[in-house]
Amino acid sequence: MKEENSSGEHQNIQGENDSGRRPRSIADVDESSGTDLSAGLSVTQLGVLLHGGSPDLPFSRDLLVMNCHVAGASHVEGMKELITKLKPGMRLKLIREPENEYDSMAVRLYWGNTRIGYLPRRNNEVIARLMDYGKYFYAVISRVTPYSSAENARQEEHSWNWYLEEAIRVDVFMQD
Repeated sequence: MKEENSSGEHQNIQGENDSGRRPRSIADVDESSGTDLSAGLSVTQLGVLLHGGSPDLPFSRDLLVMNCHVAGASHVEGMKELITKLKPGMRLKLIREPENEYDSMAVRLYWGNTRIGYLPRRNNEVIARLMDYGKYFYAVISRVTPYSSAENARQEEHSWNWYLEEAIRVDVFMQD
């Protein structure tokens, strides 16, 4: 037996519409956008969404995981020129490098298509494992220490390499 409901659909006694599905309630769909709201949200979060707000979900914002220096920068060809272009606030990509012969948990840092260096070995294991399971991370340059004119005047390769290993610091974020 069918009867017409308030939306004009024919509904049988069991509450199904003509397509065989149960009609969605206001708690399941935001009628203005058609967005499915039922995916694990609490009643409070649903209420906030229905009234035009945004729910405060865990990890709904990017999570700062750590601040560290960029390792291996002294091994990047052209770094003397490149470091002058790097500025705080620039976003870097993190790419897993499980085949790295020195560190199977290696995570490379890129600015565009240019390799900058790596996350330090002592800090990379948790991030590498999370990346292996599909989590997305990125870094933002937090500091670039300028090479002083006194050190620059000496032109010592050892001094330059030491400088590069501590010159660039990044904030690493997890995006979820």
